[in-house]
Amino acid sequence: MAEPKGVWRNLLQTETTNLPSETTNLPHKCPVCQKNQVHEFLPLAPYYTENLRNYGFPYKPEEGETINFEQYACPHCSANDRDRLSACYLRERLSQYSVDEQVLLLDIAPSVPLSKLFKEFKLTRHTADLLTEGVDLVVDITNMSEIASDLYDTLICSHVLEHVNDDKKALSELYRVLKPRGWGIIMVPIILTLDQIDEDPQVTDEAERWRRFGQFDHVRMYNKSGFVERMEAVGFVVRQLGVDFFGESAFKQYGITNTSVLYVAEKVEITELVMTDENI
Repeated sequence: MAEPKGVWRNLLQTETTNLPSETTNLPHKCPVCQKNQVHEFLPLAPYYTENLRNYGFPYKPEEGETINFEQYACPHCSANDRDRLSACYLRERLSQYSVDEQVLLLDIAPSVPLSKLFKEFKLTRHTADLLTEGVDLVVDITNMSEIASDLYDTLICSHVLEHVNDDKKALSELYRVLKPRGWGIIMVPIILTLDQIDEDPQVTDEAERWRRFGQFDHVRMYNKSGFVERMEAVGFVVRQLGVDFFGESAFKQYGITNTSVLYVAEKVEITELVMTDENI
C-alpha cells in the first residue's frame, strides 16, 4: 500500500477520519455523500463511450488520467470519480479552518454533488458560470472583471478549461482573484500518452472534436506536463496529489484509478516557495 504523506498521514490517524485502512474489507464508499454501502459505482454513460468509439477517439481508457470508465458515478449522489477525488481532499482541507475564519469560495461550473458537501462547512460560496442558470455570478472565466483581485480564499475549477478558447487568460484570471496564500483545485481531461497539448479552437466540426478532444464542445486535449506548465506560467505553485498521497486502499474503496491525480494550485509568495510534502 502506498503511504499517505505529511499532514494527510496525521489526519488519517485521527478518530474523525474514515478513510479505509489496508485491512478494511468493506464495500465501496462515496466520500461525497458518505454512503457506506455502495455495492458498485456506475460506468460512464453509453452516450460518451459510444461517441468516442464511433468518432474514432484514438486513446484507450487507461491512457486517461483521473477517469474511471467502469466505476464512474456514485449510484446515490451521481458524484463522478473526480468529484470523489476532490472530496477526499476538500473534507480534510476545509476542516482545518477555524470556526472564526471567514472562508470565501469561488465555485466555477459547480458540481451538484459537491455543492451538497460544501453545505457541511462554514464558508461563503459563490457559484459562477457563463451559461448555467441559477449561479451567483454570470462570468466569462477569461475576463472576470466583476470580481476584485485577491478576493477568494479558495476556488474550484474542474473540467472547464478544455471548453475555453484562451485557457491561458482564464488561468491568469483564476490566479488574480485568489488571495495570496489562497488555493484551488483545477482539473482538466489529460491523456498520459500525449507529448504535448492538442488544441485548435478553430475546429468547430463536432465529429472532429469528438475524435481529437473527446467531446463535441471541447477545444483541446491536455497532456500532463503541458497542463502543469500553463498553471505555473501564470504564477501558481502546483501540487500533484495521487495514490502515494491518499493511499491505495482509499482509491480502491472510492472507485478511483491509481493513475488519478488531484491538482492543487496555490498562490504562494516567492519567499514561501521553499516548502515540503509535509504541507497541504
